Amino acid sequence: MASFVVLYNLQVWLKLSAEQDRMRRRTGIGAIMQRYLMVGTALMSFMLTATTAKVFKIFNCFDVDPNLEAGDGLPHRFLVVDMAVDCNSSEYSLGFNWALLMILCYPVAVPITFFLLLYFNRQEIYGRGLRNRALEIGDEMEQKTTDAEQTEAKRQARLLRDKFEKMNLAGGGVVDGLTFLYEQYKPELMYWELVEVARKLCLTSIVSVLRPGSPLQCSFSVLLSIVFLKLYNSCCPFVEDLDNMTAEMGQYQTFVTLFAVLVIKQSSLGDPDENHLLYSFVDFCLVGINMLMIAVLVSIAWQERQENLRIAKLEKEKKEQEEE
Repeated sequence: MASFVVLYNLQVWLKLSAEQDRMRRRTGIGAIMQRYLMVGTALMSFMLTATTAKVFKIFNCFDVDPNLEAGDGLPHRFLVVDMAVDCNSSEYSLGFNWALLMILCYPVAVPITFFLLLYFNRQEIYGRGLRNRALEIGDEMEQKTTDAEQTEAKRQARLLRDKFEKMNLAGGGVVDGLTFLYEQYKPELMYWELVEVARKLCLTSIVSVLRPGSPLQCSFSVLLSIVFLKLYNSCCPFVEDLDNMTAEMGQYQTFVTLFAVLVIKQSSLGDPDENHLLYSFVDFCLVGINMLMIAVLVSIAWQERQENLRIAKLEKEKKEQEEE
């Protein structure tokens, strides 16, 4: 991340040195900022989950002498990821303090940064949603049969465009660099990326410190998956219906997987040695569900490609007819 900031400052300095015209210099610096914002937000989002999961591993210590059989009356806890590290040592204390600092830098600072970027550009983001809706109304206007319906559609599209222009003037000018955070969501749900970040952090990092491998951890994971499943089903945050359907299927997949883990962990189907066929069937269902999700994603991608080819063909034919 430090090299990323250095590279940004270097490009800005080169632009300031090479360009003499003030307006072109300002436009060039704005383009550089937008480009680095887009890459930076995507990079932070991709790194956040993996980095936070690694940081939280330092809180997972294992007590090798829970009954104090050593006779010294002291706990004997060691770091699970590295059993050579004593959790009562000064080395561990130093790592623990660094982990707290990294929590402030990643799972706390990154969502706050995303929120501030979206909040200070909320007017322009919402305005762009109005513009897209106006374009959709314009496309639907061709399907209107009566003059009254076409007039009403034109009026609605004009109102939305006028409102967009007013709101667009109030924007911060960096919205093009934030498309990764809001473009796929509905304008009224522009902050939904924060919900997605919370879901990832809860299911990968926070759950990891709740008695790893215990029924409590599995039960809490199932509860979280139900909460987020309900949120996604109720809000349908994505602009595209296919994206909403895919997200819903992903939430069901997560719930079924975690619930199956809970069933196996609790031996809810009886003794695994006596009912190994039932447990094998659960394993088979887990593999089948995940393979089905992959097949659905491939099918959706294929349908979108075919639809894009069809639209491109229609536009080409329309252009040829206009030229004739």
